[in-house]
Amino acid sequence: MNACNHYFWFMRIFLLLCLVVIISCSGKKTEPTKVDSSSEVSPAPIEKAGHAFSDQPCQLDANLHYSVYYPASFSSKEKLPILILFDPHGDPDLPLQKYKPLADTYNFILIASKDSKNGNNAEQTANIIQSMLYQCLLIEKVDTNQIFAGGFSGGARVASMLALSASGVKGLVVCGAGIPAGSWTGVPPHLIVGIAGNSDMNLSEILNFNTQDPRMMSRYQTIRFSGEHAWPPSSIMENAFIAFRAIAQRDRFTPVNTKELEAGLVFLIHQSDSVSNVIEKVELYKNMVKNFQGMLNTKNVEASLQKLMNSIEYKQGLSVESEFKQIESKKRDYFLRALGAKDTGWWKTEFKQWESVKTTKSPQAFEEMKNRVRGVISLSTYMSLNRAIAAVHKEQSVYFANIYRLVDPLNSEAWYLSAVSAAMEGNRNDCFRYLDEAIKKGFHDVARCKTEAAFMSLQSDIQFQEKVNQIYN
Repeated sequence: MNACNHYFWFMRIFLLLCLVVIISCSGKKTEPTKVDSSSEVSPAPIEKAGHAFSDQPCQLDANLHYSVYYPASFSSKEKLPILILFDPHGDPDLPLQKYKPLADTYNFILIASKDSKNGNNAEQTANIIQSMLYQCLLIEKVDTNQIFAGGFSGGARVASMLALSASGVKGLVVCGAGIPAGSWTGVPPHLIVGIAGNSDMNLSEILNFNTQDPRMMSRYQTIRFSGEHAWPPSSIMENAFIAFRAIAQRDRFTPVNTKELEAGLVFLIHQSDSVSNVIEKVELYKNMVKNFQGMLNTKNVEASLQKLMNSIEYKQGLSVESEFKQIESKKRDYFLRALGAKDTGWWKTEFKQWESVKTTKSPQAFEEMKNRVRGVISLSTYMSLNRAIAAVHKEQSVYFANIYRLVDPLNSEAWYLSAVSAAMEGNRNDCFRYLDEAIKKGFHDVARCKTEAAFMSLQSDIQFQEKVNQIYN
């Protein structure tokens, strides 16, 4: 975004703020949006420090809501950076609770949307993004020169739309999903951090991102962790907070704090020491150089990085990873072509045979690769099953439900949608059996059960009510 566009964007926000002030000061009587005592109107900073407030109405659109967390150090003395978070299921309190210790450590205000979720259309998403960004400018003590964005999975894609637009967002962290290749062609954002588990089906999106401008790639970081498709652990997400603080000081959004930078470097060195995979260790050392080069003495870090990259272990690791990528690509395409084309008997034989394959060459990495293949097939099956249910196509829904349970048996959604499919067919016994299994595996959305079209005829059924009551208990 060039300086002119940047100016006009903020001028638009300024005019909107002025409009709010003008309306509030006019003689015309208006009814203000009702907010509770945790909103921006009454509490003093000391009452907010270390507290989270849920279900707050957005000022731009009171039909939209957010949750916000103020760090323990929050006061009236200084402005703080803010991180906007998007969860794919519209659960704003999940990332706030997960990362509030990091907010306390790095003095960040956290805000998350309640309405942003998978399945929203483009217009809804645009409205949510605009409302959340506008809300950041209204929240007390926000440093509007340090607005950052992040999200997980579908939420990461929403955060990308925000950060890669003319929004002024300075940094982006995407978890479990990458950004489109070639979409990052200039500033903003000043930094992108990509995080994914080694078993995450979207790991390749994070690792394979590239732009032709090396200056941009010097501001792109990748971090892996031992895990699946999920919000990263706090210890991994801390990398993003360190990177955000470093980039803010490098680009002079905030004064340089050498002590803070040194503490960040020490944390990352200790983290790299605990990593056994040499490729992941190299990625962490590269991130250290990107974060601190020119601000701290990184000669020892650069020497360690070069030594790692010259090692036989690293070269062998790259060779094995390349081999597994080829296997992953072939098996993924093989099963995707079979989805809808092969019967469930074929799937039981072929997929179970694939699941049983073992190797003595990097067995953990091989299992993680198999998990990524499973994740791709699971997601594709889920989407196909959802379409079949929406179209009330009973035969297709049974087919995809059978495959979904086969490829992702631990996923509560596979069992819930199987219950929906069975209800569409009028098969009460299977419906209750699948719903019971969904609950055992963590399904807890009572409202969804009560509004599911296929369950309408079962709402007065005692056995169905018992299943729903299990969720409450």
